Amino acid sequence: MQSATSTTTVACGGRCRSTSRPGPPSPCFRTWNADGALTRLHNSLREQIRHAEGRHAEPSAAILDSQSVRAAETVATGSRGYDAGKKVNGRKRHIVVDTTGLLLVVVITSAGVQDRHGRPAAAVGPGQLHGVLSPGATA
Repeated sequence: MQSATSTTTVACGGRCRSTSRPGPPSPCFRTWNADGALTRLHNSLREQIRHAEGRHAEPSAAILDSQSVRAAETVATGSRGYDAGKKVNGRKRHIVVDTTGLLLVVVITSAGVQDRHGRPAAAVGPGQLHGVLSPGATA
């Protein structure tokens, strides 16, 4: 059994590199992200899980929530903001999941962005959703 702190290795074009220490994303990650390979892989896995559970591949409803997170002083001030309700200076992540909890969309904004303004950007996800449930949402 491997420990959580064990070294993992990423293969990239015949080259391997240790990912046991923090640092910038590998060139492989950048390439896979830029050409959409990671998104296609994620969507394919989600569809397979939903199919195995006897559901349609694309969700018809989703749940949206957000969380304000403190940002370190090294984070650019242009990407940080102040969430007065939670008294947090940092960023806010808006997360959309399907009704089984599988991830659909993540949008990162300044913490100063109100939830009602961040929701439309985060709700743009795969397929056609018939309903988005959101804690504290008002009509």
